[in-house]
Amino acid sequence: MSQKIKIRMFLGFAILCWCVVACWAMYTHQQGSAVDPIYPSIHGDVYATNSTFSVYGSGDVQKLNGVVGAVLPNANNNPNALGAAMATLKHNIKSDTVVVIAFGDNIGNVPLTGDWGWQTPYCVVQTDKDVLNTLVSYGMLSDNLALDKVTDLGLVMDYCSYYLQEKSVVPVVLDKTMSTNDVAKALLPYKNVLNKYPILVATPKIEHQEVLPISDMASLSDLIASANTMNYDGVFQSESNLALKTMALLLPEPHGNIVTTSYSGDKAEKFSDLLIFCEE
Repeated sequence: MSQKIKIRMFLGFAILCWCVVACWAMYTHQQGSAVDPIYPSIHGDVYATNSTFSVYGSGDVQKLNGVVGAVLPNANNNPNALGAAMATLKHNIKSDTVVVIAFGDNIGNVPLTGDWGWQTPYCVVQTDKDVLNTLVSYGMLSDNLALDKVTDLGLVMDYCSYYLQEKSVVPVVLDKTMSTNDVAKALLPYKNVLNKYPILVATPKIEHQEVLPISDMASLSDLIASANTMNYDGVFQSESNLALKTMALLLPEPHGNIVTTSYSGDKAEKFSDLLIFCEE
């Protein structure tokens, strides 16, 4: 057999392997590798670690009347609670698209979004490009490289890839130094687009968690459910207050009950123990 024929056979086999792997990547949603020509731009899996990722494998999942909003515990503060929250969302979200809001450094006054997916060990979390295009047309900035640096967003995407594999996401990032009034102004142009979908707000990492002034779950639940403004200065720390306010700003009207429970039982010691959902 001549050398040319051997080279042609080798190249043909290599091309066949490349096509098989590319088709497998498309079929299984494992895009993002060097062999995949379909999704070359993607966020890498550099966020979750063994200490920040938790699979909720025990306990009863809450049965809710659908979910239109949730405040998610930060994975750095309580990964087990975040796993429980995501397991609850898995069984109670009806929409095929969810909005994930996180907070980052040096974002500025205009919210950021981006259309890249997130490669994780479980799948690629896909973005809803139709919704993203609408947001950009309304003035939201698209900056995938900036989103790449928002660790809290990437952590939630890792959880989405495990618990919400069939959902598309709309990532939105706000500046973590914003006041609640600044957040209200920044989100106002996009509210009628975002509140068509469940709003999942990632609580910023709380460096020094304080013990809650109220530990009884019945009292905490009543407090969170009864406040129309979701402004809890003096009750919760600023990071917690920011997450609560952001969810409240984007909830559709009318909406159902705001349900607050504790991952750790009848009492909550810290804000990251709380699982907060708004029903349809």
